[in-house]
Amino acid sequence: MTLVKATIGDLLTAIENGLLDRPVLDKTGLQGVYDIRAAPDPQDISIFTAVETQLGLKLVPQKAMVDVLVVDHVEKPSEN
Repeated sequence: MTLVKATIGDLLTAIENGLLDRPVLDKTGLQGVYDIRAAPDPQDISIFTAVETQLGLKLVPQKAMVDVLVVDHVEKPSEN
């Protein structure tokens, strides 16, 4: 994973959308932009391990409240 001039939010979005099947919340408090380069070790491809050893951040599984958008009905718009 390589991100250039990325915020921690960009990193979390990349992890959430590409590597995990759940939301990732930012509790770091880090500000600014970073050049982020991380690659899982071929012997241990866990994203949890890669993020901790290569970036110094820790992904901690826990339950939290998150916003969810639910669409329960969709119709094509009528022609005017």
